[in-house]
Amino acid sequence: MALFATNIDDAVRAAIAMHEGVREWNARRAPHGYDVVKIGIGIHTGRVMLGTIGESERMDGTVIADAVNLASRIESLTKNYGAGILISDSAHSKMSVSLTKDIRLVDRVIVKGKTEPVKLFEIFSCDETLLRNHKSETLHQFEQGLIYYSEGKLAEAKTVIQTIIDKNPADGSAVLYPETY
Repeated sequence: MALFATNIDDAVRAAIAMHEGVREWNARRAPHGYDVVKIGIGIHTGRVMLGTIGESERMDGTVIADAVNLASRIESLTKNYGAGILISDSAHSKMSVSLTKDIRLVDRVIVKGKTEPVKLFEIFSCDETLLRNHKSETLHQFEQGLIYYSEGKLAEAKTVIQTIIDKNPADGSAVLYPETY
């Protein structure tokens, strides 16, 4: 976990840089036959309580808050969506326009401990070039598929999303949707 006190852009840039670092590390490991390491990062904004816990022999800094719990829940959802970076609508609304190019809404979910849905956005600028290009090219189709899905037009949603999957079966967020029909 990392805290970014000034703005959400620093957190997004750090997440993208972490993915670039892992990609380079995996490239160095590949010739030795090591498995590819994947990471998922969840980003959310909100108020936190920062402090020191422990006792005289062992002290540790920590943060607690609903915002921390939600960021953790979002991070765990990266596996479900096959996404490298997921952010909440709260984080998305605070991002600079310059960082919103490779981003798409992937879902509205009610995470454990919440009663209201949270919009999840995928930042896909950290994806491999071919996958990133595919997601850019199919962005409007994906958005239309989500609109159909949210309106209960499942046949239309399935047709649109299946077209995306046929073009690129590695699109984890698209692959998730037919499983829910």
